Amino acid sequence: MKQKFIPTKHFIYQPFKNWLARFLQQAGIVEVLHQHQQSQIPEGSPKCDIWDGLVWRRFTGARNINDPPLMSIPGALAFSIYVDWFNAHGKATWLASIGHIMRICLNIPPSKRLKPENVYVAGIIPSPKDPASIQLR
Repeated sequence: MKQKFIPTKHFIYQPFKNWLARFLQQAGIVEVLHQHQQSQIPEGSPKCDIWDGLVWRRFTGARNINDPPLMSIPGALAFSIYVDWFNAHGKATWLASIGHIMRICLNIPPSKRLKPENVYVAGIIPSPKDPASIQLR
């Protein structure tokens, strides 16, 4: 007899390829990506962004040490990952928290990274336990 698995919670997610296609189809985004990649800060200036340091600009990955930096390759994108939990009902109670997993494209200027159209919401994580009916009132 084949065992039937029934999910206990729904995990809502968005396929990355679908989001990336929409992201790259935004008007002007390719130019923004290229401009930010080519930007340079003067030597000795304060570091305000991940790209202001030399590590990411020189990073070659697990490839040959003589290869060009990974982020200098056309089309190379870097993303940060962000996971957070929050209370679905505001600060009134901590009884029903949910989480989200997001990716932020680091190849665009910091001022544009957190705009909704530039944030990839990978998934919504349900609360570990459902709130009791008394908690929903």
